[in-house]
Amino acid sequence: MAVLSVGITPIFAAQDTSRGVTSLQKKTQRGNMVQNMQIKGKAIRNRLQVELEAMRMPINITDLDETTIDKVIAQVMDADEVDDEEEVTVIWYLNARGQAQTLSPVTDAASVYDPLGVQLIAEKVKTTEYGKLYKVLWGRINHMGEKVEIEGYAVLDTDGIFYMKLIGEDMNFKSIGRISPAGIGVRVAMKGYMTHGDTDYTFRMHGRSIPLRGGLIRNRLRNYLQEGENTESGTASRWRVTPKTETA
Repeated sequence: MAVLSVGITPIFAAQDTSRGVTSLQKKTQRGNMVQNMQIKGKAIRNRLQVELEAMRMPINITDLDETTIDKVIAQVMDADEVDDEEEVTVIWYLNARGQAQTLSPVTDAASVYDPLGVQLIAEKVKTTEYGKLYKVLWGRINHMGEKVEIEGYAVLDTDGIFYMKLIGEDMNFKSIGRISPAGIGVRVAMKGYMTHGDTDYTFRMHGRSIPLRGGLIRNRLRNYLQEGENTESGTASRWRVTPKTETA
C-alpha cells in the first residue's frame, strides 16, 4: 500500500489557481483597453468640438489694408521660385458671395447694396519666399444681373492672407482677405474695391474654396484656355507672364 500511494494526490490537496489568475488578468487588460479607448474617444471629441467652434467663428478682416494688394502681388510675381513641400499642384475652386456699394452714390438707388458673386478656378504657378502665386484659369463675377468673365492672379502669403487682382470687360476687381480651416477646403472672407463700367464700388464677401485634384481637370482647363486664346474675345495676353515652371 505504501508503494502504491506514492505519486497519488490526495483529494483534499490544494487546487491549481493559475487559470483563475490568467482569466482575471485578461479581464483587467480588457477593462484597461476599454478605459483607454474611452479616454482617447473623449479627447478626439473635445478636439473636434474645438475645431467646429473655430469654424463657426467669423473671420476678422477689419485690420487688412486694401492699399497693399498691388504691391504684394507684384512682389510675389517678381520673386524667385523656391522648393515647395507639396507633392502635387492643387487646383482650387472659389465660390464667394457678398454685397457691393458705390463709393460715391449719385442717387438713393445707387447707395443700396448690390448682390455680388465670384466664382473662379485657380492653379498654383510657383512658390516664393513671400507666398504662393496662383493664376486664374477660369473665372466669373456676377454683379447686378451681369456675368463678367475675368482673369488674373492671386497670392496666398505665409500668414494665411490672400490678395487677388482680377480684370474683365469693363471690370476691375481687387481684394484682400483671410482663409480659415473648414471641413473640406477653407473658409474665405475678403473685402476690396471694384470698378464696373464707370462706377466704383467697395465690397465685402465670404465663401468657400475647395481643392480639385486630377490631371483630367487640369488638361480640360488648359484646352479651354487655348481655345479662348484663339478667339477674338481671348484676353490672356494682357496678363501673360513667364514664371519658372512648377516642379510639382
